[in-house]
Amino acid sequence: MSLKFLIVDDDDPVRSLLVRLVESFGYRVVHAVDGIDALEMFDREAPDFLITNRDMPRLNGYDLCRRVRAFSSVPIVMTTGSALLGQDEEELSRLGVVLLFKPFDFWQLRMAIDKLLA
Repeated sequence: MSLKFLIVDDDDPVRSLLVRLVESFGYRVVHAVDGIDALEMFDREAPDFLITNRDMPRLNGYDLCRRVRAFSSVPIVMTTGSALLGQDEEELSRLGVVLLFKPFDFWQLRMAIDKLLA
């Protein structure tokens, strides 16, 4: 059985693209539009991997990662289109989150996933 990925992004075209890319890698995908929806999806779907955007309404990617780490050790990739402060990068590193800066390409996403699944 293939792994199940949860993709979280409030931007519909970006989320759709990520869903198609991850499905093309052979994984099953569920998706959510923000961190609150993502937490509900964790309860229902029990994903094996999380890909989340940083900046989202209701619950941002940072807070989502913190909450997920309280109950799960699933691999996490966070995407962002803006610069981070040093302490933010340090915290994400402590949480075991791999960061991808937008725009990223197919191969960067694939390498980040493979790195976390190795």
